[in-house]
Amino acid sequence: MRAERVRHAKRQRQTRARLVGVLLLVIVFIIALVFAAKFVMGQLADRDTATAQDPASEYTPVPCAPASVKTEISASGSTAGEDMTFTVTLTNTSDTNPCYIDVGWGNMNITVTSGSATVASLAACESGSESTLLLLDRDMTTKRTLTWSGGVGDGCVDPADNAAQAGTYVAELRFTDSSAPVAQTSFILN
Repeated sequence: MRAERVRHAKRQRQTRARLVGVLLLVIVFIIALVFAAKFVMGQLADRDTATAQDPASEYTPVPCAPASVKTEISASGSTAGEDMTFTVTLTNTSDTNPCYIDVGWGNMNITVTSGSATVASLAACESGSESTLLLLDRDMTTKRTLTWSGGVGDGCVDPADNAAQAGTYVAELRFTDSSAPVAQTSFILN
């Protein structure tokens, strides 16, 4: 009987060991299944997020803003009463979207001053289109030229009627809709 009890106890231990082994395998399988499900759900969520971000939105033009446009102005010509050419340089510094800006005389203006007096406003001559939308791609630079006849006064003044005198002047570029920062340059007329 004793031998039989020993065999029975041995079988019970073996059965318990098998049950513990099977139970451990089931637990490991369930844990692996939970991790696999979390991984798959995470991948699906990442894919949905990537799909939600429309890549075309990076190519959709937006209105230019002062933070994304660099403006410069330079002057050429130095004789009083003769044509003065201003070169306006606009650069879209944004790396996210192209932008558009109105460079027509109704929005972009250069005023010429001497001291505190306004000498001329180039928009007053209404040269070209009142509204001209210009599309600037990301990191794109463009140049526009505007000419001042050298006339002084309100409106578009002929220099034969009232010409600018020799001296130092300041040209200021400004956009009515504030789509780009103000830029200035000084120049001397002889």
